[in-house]
Amino acid sequence: MESAVLIITLFSVVFFIVHELSLIKNNEWKMFKFLKRYKEHKQKLIFLYLHLPLPSLLIFYLYAVFIYGIYEVFIAVNILAILYFITQLFLLKHLSSKYKTATSAISISGLAITGTLNLYFFPYLIV
Repeated sequence: MESAVLIITLFSVVFFIVHELSLIKNNEWKMFKFLKRYKEHKQKLIFLYLHLPLPSLLIFYLYAVFIYGIYEVFIAVNILAILYFITQLFLLKHLSSKYKTATSAISISGLAITGTLNLYFFPYLIV
């Protein structure tokens, strides 16, 4: 069952990466009011620099859980994925339509589904 959880987790990582790419493609840094005082090019750079460490954190996540057995990280990341989905549902009515893309919706939904599945199968992981 550990291999099934690993596959679900890898799907989760893929959904996260697709979501990050969707953020960049759709210029979503423009919705952050604190960046508006900068020129557009600088806004994009700040946004990218803030998101740059995320791939490293994903590698840490995979190693921490599947190599070192730090299951607290596993639980925290999957709960955050579900909470992120819930947050996005609340934000949907406030965002303009250009931020409501199918790619973003699929990737965020995929994160929530894989997070829920991971939490459901968690007892099988620690056996």
